[in-house]
Amino acid sequence: MTSPLPPHDDRRDLFQRGLKYHIGDGVPQDYSRAAELYLKASELGESDAMNNLGVLYALGQGVEKDIESAMNWYLKASQLGDTDSMCSLASIFHEGVDVPRSYQMALEWWVEAAQKGNGSACYSAGTCFQFGQGVPSSNVKAFYWYKRGSELGDEDAKKKIASARGLESIMSLPEPDPNDVAAICEVGKKYLEGEVVVRDDTKGMEYLLRASDLGYAPAMGLIGVLYFNGSGVEKNFEKSAEWQKKASNLGDPDSMFRLGTLYANGQGVVKDLATAVEWYEKAAALGNTAAMTNLGAYYQSGKGVEKNLSKSVEWFKQASDRGNMTAMANLGRCHILGEGVGEDTLAGVSLLRKAVEGGETSGFAHYFYGSLSLTHSLSVHSNVNCFTSIAFFPIGPPPTTTSTPSLPGTLNVLTDILSSETTISPTSQSCSSSSSPHAHTPTPNPPPHPKLAPLFKIKHKVLRL
Repeated sequence: MTSPLPPHDDRRDLFQRGLKYHIGDGVPQDYSRAAELYLKASELGESDAMNNLGVLYALGQGVEKDIESAMNWYLKASQLGDTDSMCSLASIFHEGVDVPRSYQMALEWWVEAAQKGNGSACYSAGTCFQFGQGVPSSNVKAFYWYKRGSELGDEDAKKKIASARGLESIMSLPEPDPNDVAAICEVGKKYLEGEVVVRDDTKGMEYLLRASDLGYAPAMGLIGVLYFNGSGVEKNFEKSAEWQKKASNLGDPDSMFRLGTLYANGQGVVKDLATAVEWYEKAAALGNTAAMTNLGAYYQSGKGVEKNLSKSVEWFKQASDRGNMTAMANLGRCHILGEGVGEDTLAGVSLLRKAVEGGETSGFAHYFYGSLSLTHSLSVHSNVNCFTSIAFFPIGPPPTTTSTPSLPGTLNVLTDILSSETTISPTSQSCSSSSSPHAHTPTPNPPPHPKLAPLFKIKHKVLRL
């Protein structure tokens, strides 16, 4: 029979007591007692306890083995910023531990952990890019993550960097013509994207500032994006708005669209839907399809304008005809429900299919199209609002989601479309024109992963409040 430890009420001490029973430190090892204490600490918000409780469920120690419960505890800890839990989720998805194998989900979790400073996760993300697991193979992006991991002290990442050869072509770009502002901006953008050259935020900003000093509006808008996302600079919505205003006043439609979204969400400026609509209209008049899409969504919902379903359809059609997949999906919804246009299920389903196949990634399009394909019923969809386009995007690797990934089934699939105030999403934009985002298909049967982050790592540290 184990000797009970002195009772403590705070979450840190509960975790430490659970850890002692978990590893047998000063008391007989007792996984069941550890699980009890971890649960109490977890209920008080202790992320290390959540992680360790996940370990116990994953290994069936003190509790019945249950990967789903393990993943749920890892998810809870991850949502509190615990990178070891993120790595455990990544490894579970990568290896298909009692769940369908998903290299894309694995990469998303490793990237999330890497962006929060986990060196091992940087290495794992690098290997995914090197071997094309979940994304197209990219030595440039692989090197970027290996370099990040090396800087964070990961020994395997250091070995990768030390053994790399012939890096000159991916470390720097030729100097652009000093009189060609578009070329200067494009070089800066390429350094920030990390697609054809290893990402370098400092160099990227330098080139954008050079183009901006020469009066090039698209460069100003991209500087605003950097401030919005905190890429290479401290995140600052007010500065982001200032740069978007400068670029908008010089006639850049992409910046007008971003500025409209800042006003719509009250980020860096006082929230003003009427002003948001004004900027969307200016951007749409210059051919910005994202602005057209948002105008369509606003007229559909009556947000910032008087509700007008016919105008909503007109804007969706204009954007859809120009290749905007979100607008195409919204137009399909309108045809299916007969909102602002005659009801035509076949036309609506056809538009949704084209949008999904064309790279539309919103849960709205996939849910709507998938549900129709499965049930052929429209009754459950009438309360689903149209989806707005997204104004801001992170410049730089990787081409994965920027929000915390979720486990299948843990979040409502309609969450991302019930609010039009989402503002960050991966996409790609040229310094001279907009382009649509492209979906990535996981490479079938890629080479084995060189190293997995710890699958079930026990947390030993003491939480410092």
